[in-house]
This record gives sequence, C-alpha cells and structure tokens, in this order.
Amino acid sequence: MRTATSQNRTPTLRDRRLRVAALAAAILMILSGQPASAVTRKQLDDAKKRYQEVQEELNRLVGQHSQQEQKLAETRGAISSTEADIKKAQSETVQLNDQLKERVRTAYQMGSVGFFHFLLQAENFDEFSYRVVLLERQSSTDEELMLKLRRQRSTLSKKKAALRSQERARSQDVRALRDRGAEVNRLLARQEAVLSGLKAKEREEVARAAAASRVRSFTNASGGGGIIPGRVSRGGGGGGRSISLSACPAGGPRSFTNDWGAPRGGGRRRHKGNDIFASNGSPALAVVSGTISRTSSGGNGGLAIYLRGDDGNEYYYAHMSSFSASQGQRVGAGQRIAGVGNTGNARGGAAHIHFEIHPGGGGPINPYPSLIKVC
Repeated sequence: MRTATSQNRTPTLRDRRLRVAALAAAILMILSGQPASAVTRKQLDDAKKRYQEVQEELNRLVGQHSQQEQKLAETRGAISSTEADIKKAQSETVQLNDQLKERVRTAYQMGSVGFFHFLLQAENFDEFSYRVVLLERQSSTDEELMLKLRRQRSTLSKKKAALRSQERARSQDVRALRDRGAEVNRLLARQEAVLSGLKAKEREEVARAAAASRVRSFTNASGGGGIIPGRVSRGGGGGGRSISLSACPAGGPRSFTNDWGAPRGGGRRRHKGNDIFASNGSPALAVVSGTISRTSSGGNGGLAIYLRGDDGNEYYYAHMSSFSASQGQRVGAGQRIAGVGNTGNARGGAAHIHFEIHPGGGGPINPYPSLIKVC
C-alpha cells in the first residue's frame, strides 16, 4: 500500500516542480522583455514584409497604368489632329482638281486654232504683246496648279500613312493599358488576401500578448506597427490647397498617383480628379460626415455619388459598382457609401474611384494634397 501510495504521489510532485520551473521561466521572459510568442511575431513581421512588397509592386504598376493612359490619350489626340489635316487636305485637293479640270476644258474648247485666233484678233502690236504675255501667264498658272496638286496629293498620302501608323499605336496602347489594368486588379486581389491573413495574425498575436499581460495593437492606423494601405506619388504633387478629410475614399488596399491635369479624351480635356485604384466591390467611404446630395448613372462617370460635406464642400465619386447610400441620407465619416467599380468610360479597365473635391460646391481642385494625408 505504501509503495502504491508513493508511486501515486511521485508524478504529482514532479508535475508541481515542472509547473514552478515553467512559471519562473515565463516570469524571467517577461521581465527580460523577450516576446512570449516569438514564432507568431516572426510570422507577423513576415506578413507585414509581404504586404509592403506587394504594395510597392502595386504602386509601380499604378504609376505605369497612369503613364500608359496618358500615352493613349496623346495618341488619340494625334489621331484627331491627323484626321483633321486629312479632311482639310482632301478638301483642298478637290478644289485644285476642279480648277485643273476647268483649265483643261477651256484649253480644249479653244484648241490650237483658238490660240492663234486669240492672238490675231489683236488690233495693234501692243495688244498682241499683251495677249502673248497673258497666254504665258496662263500657261505658268496651269503649271503651278499642277505642281500644287501633286504636292497636295503627296501630303495627303503621307497623312494617311501617318494615320495608319497612329491607329496601330493606339491599338497597342489600348492592349497595354488593358494588360496594366489586369495586373493592377490581380495585385489588388493579392493584397486583399495578404491583408486578410495579416489581420488574422495580428488578432492572434494580440490574444497571445493579452494572455501574457502584454497587450499591443498592430492594426492602429496611427500607431507604429500597423499596416496602412499604401499609395504612390508621381511628379512631386504634394503642394496646393489641402482640405481636411477624416477618411480615405477607398477603404481597402489601394494605390493612386497625382494624375490631376493629365490629358483625357484625346487631349480635348484634362483630368479633374485623382484615380484611386482598389479592388472591385471594395468599400468607397465618406471622407467627411455629411449628406448624399445625389446619385447618377450613365455618361463618363457611370454610377456616381455626390457627398455634400458638413464642411460645405462637395465630394464626387465616379465609376462605382453599386450604391450603399441613397440621396438625402446622412452619413458619417468613414461610412461605406458605395462599392468601387469600373462603370462609365472606365468599363473594361481596372476598378477605381475617380475622386474630386469641389470646395464650397464650386470648381474642382487637385485632391492629391488632401488624399496623401489620409490614404
């Protein structure tokens, strides 16, 4: 009995000693500042690193997309100019042809006898000389007319060749822009997945840290360790008037450039906002508290929503995929009001928000200086 009792008690004592040793090690670890979950922290750091790597690649692609879009606009502008030149050259060619036909008809009607008859009708030598000079001038005019017609036809031929080359370039630009858009969409989807995994790891780390009385948050957008969806700056563009915004228009991973003033519509107009690229269907957020003044569909903007801010300014979101708020509805800063999309003249391209700021409801200003502070 004693032997059995001793055997039953021995494991219990061993367990107690192990627990005491483990507790002591944990206390020493906490006091020494060592992480209680080193493996999880490393995984978290690796996830953050992957997020930043994807974001940098996304920023690069968005910059290329913006440049490709500008190149396409310039090519379309060149095509429009060449088409106008061709139309003018064709009109001038028709006029020259008509003039030449009239001269040929006149010469045929006069015939060789007619020319001599015209000279012999002169009443004196001075008139005869005048008529000779007149015929010479007419002959010279006819020759000049033929030369002009040849030059005009040559110009017309060159313009048409240039147009064919420009149209080929436009086709290449369209394909390149579509490819860039597909790459942007692919990377945005990848970034969404990375961010989802990162948030899960952060929640796990916070839970583990809380168990060790070392609660830390890695998702605080204003704190040091958090991941903030990134952006890319092009052309300096941080200067200019800035409006105080409370939230970024795009709620998920995003990237944008300072593409204010870039050519659009073949160079016939300029870009009056910034394009913020984000995943299709991801949240478009109210940048300030206010009221949805109206929504619209169709035209270049596709599904568009207008936010009249409590600050007196109007904010315009275009190319949405859906609406989450309706006209007259009060919304708070950071509230979802629509889904990011590619409707309107963005159809077929990368999903994005065309975002504009209209101070006091007037003309638009470059939103970039305002966006870089909240996005």
